[in-house]
Amino acid sequence: MAFCTQCGNTLRDGAQFCDKCGQKTNAPRRCPQCKAELREGAQFCDNCGTALETFRLCPVCGKKNNSKMKFCQGCGASMTAQPAPKPAPAVIPAPKPAAVTPPAPKAEEVSAPAVEEMPAQPAAEEAVPEPPKQRSKKPFLFAGIAAAAVAVIAVIAVLLLVFGREKAPAYALYEKDGELYYTSLKSDGKTLNLSNKLEDSHFVHVSKNQKYLFLRIPTLDPLYETTNEDGGLYYLDLTDKNPSPWRIDKNFARGSGFATTDDGNLVTYVAQEGDTYSLCRYNIKKEDRETIADINPSFTLQFSEDGKTVLFFDEDNHLCRNTVEKETVDLGETSAKLSYISEDMNTFYWFPGNYEDGYSIYKKVGAEEAQLIAEDVSLLRTSCSEEFHYISDSAVYYYDGEKSIHVLDIETKSCWGTCSGAGAATFLREEDGDFMVIRDKVIPVDLPEAEARFNFFFADDGSAGYYYDMKSDGTDPDLYRIPINLTKKTAGEAELYAEEAIFKGRAFFDGEPIYFKDYNENSRTFDLYLGKERLARDVSHYFLITGPDRLVYFTDNAMYIHDGKKAEKIVVDFTNQDDFYYCWNIAPDGSVLYLDDRESDGTYTLFCWRDGKEEQITRGVNKLYYTPELVLGF
Repeated sequence: MAFCTQCGNTLRDGAQFCDKCGQKTNAPRRCPQCKAELREGAQFCDNCGTALETFRLCPVCGKKNNSKMKFCQGCGASMTAQPAPKPAPAVIPAPKPAAVTPPAPKAEEVSAPAVEEMPAQPAAEEAVPEPPKQRSKKPFLFAGIAAAAVAVIAVIAVLLLVFGREKAPAYALYEKDGELYYTSLKSDGKTLNLSNKLEDSHFVHVSKNQKYLFLRIPTLDPLYETTNEDGGLYYLDLTDKNPSPWRIDKNFARGSGFATTDDGNLVTYVAQEGDTYSLCRYNIKKEDRETIADINPSFTLQFSEDGKTVLFFDEDNHLCRNTVEKETVDLGETSAKLSYISEDMNTFYWFPGNYEDGYSIYKKVGAEEAQLIAEDVSLLRTSCSEEFHYISDSAVYYYDGEKSIHVLDIETKSCWGTCSGAGAATFLREEDGDFMVIRDKVIPVDLPEAEARFNFFFADDGSAGYYYDMKSDGTDPDLYRIPINLTKKTAGEAELYAEEAIFKGRAFFDGEPIYFKDYNENSRTFDLYLGKERLARDVSHYFLITGPDRLVYFTDNAMYIHDGKKAEKIVVDFTNQDDFYYCWNIAPDGSVLYLDDRESDGTYTLFCWRDGKEEQITRGVNKLYYTPELVLGF
């Protein structure tokens, strides 16, 4: 008995085409998305990356089942059961997963012979139909245009699906047998053994195009006062079949950072020789090293997102800006503690001084002279914006990025306040009352309890203010919300947002507050809320991360990944406290990597969850690398 290579349907004896899907019986298996020819045993399309469903037939009833099913969906029999005495239909075995445990050699890929597809021929006994009568060409013209438009839209959709999926890096970095391994989560699925120096490596970075991996190995060990001759900054070319680490610079400064361009070809870093620190740039293609300048190491380097521009302080404590293929620009003297840097790295603010003697506010644009905005400042509320409020000479001022605007006079300098992430709204508490300042407008705030004044905070985007109404009976406080319109400079009435809520860390996700209720001290679990929606009961841990932005939370034997629209549930068995912190990661493309099925030797099986499906990567893993930026964990 024969089966269709495309859909698994049982074929009639002598059939040249499948009765169900029309696939030619001797044609190679093709991707259902892009129709590209598939190699034998492929689980993903090499051309577009579409996940392929594999199947096998029940040995008892012959029903087709997904290869991951342990029991038949038709009769309930075990997929490993012995067939009945009568002849059973042949079973198509599940494709063997590609070997991922180095250093076993890769299995040879055998491509099916290309077969030219022929149109189906009518059976001998069927009569050939007469040609249709001539009709008007206009309907066919419009139909042709519509069909062409649909085809163009379909092509665009496929291109967006194919190239959009591969845009973000997709890989897994993990430790196995004391060595570092890299597995691509793209369609190639290749696995590389990258280094046997893992125990000395303190940092791992992969370029955005996934071509290069960088390892930082300390040269000096301050604890034991020893020197590691193999220390320094290394790179490996991930496109090689057997990549070897190449040292960029053995004098890579301990504790300093580095940045790479998107293609990974240019690496900017700090080298140290004795007491001299130098900013360097290495070109991997040309194997060329350039010394940009000797620098003051007390200032942390600031890099642009694309890795082409760097801010640093030279030996004369001048702020300098260097961009690839451009001359270094001396921006002059500033404070080494910059409080704000614009995205184009051309506008800077800093605030020298202290609380008792007062602060000064300086602004600098490019190489122009620094501008003194204000001095003798007693209260300064700033953020990641050029808009902010400050108090000087018993008056509140609003700085709009260009000039200071007087808002109101106050009786005392001993105000307490907090500002929004947008910088345009500030809450202030004075002896005579509380008020909000929205840009240059004052709005009185009537809080119900004095204690609530110490619990006022803004949403990150400044769209609302929140505060607690503390209770004297010891129960959890109620959470109130005040809507704010920064454009119109208005604020609404306070409204009860959530009763008996705990707003731990004052965290927001997708513009909504994260809080929990009904905390159980015995089980240390709670009900987790996002805005007005209860996400889950009996939550033990939750994490807010960026790059990509996700809210991750855990219940009994389940992990949930929320992207702001919906949450995906992944069944896991995390038993140790460390598992919740170190046994999962979010890859840059949004795929979820996690370790589960802990063995008696302490190793795990590495899984990947994407597109609603679980894939096993490899077994015997000790730990994962690449941790997204953690904003909050509880």
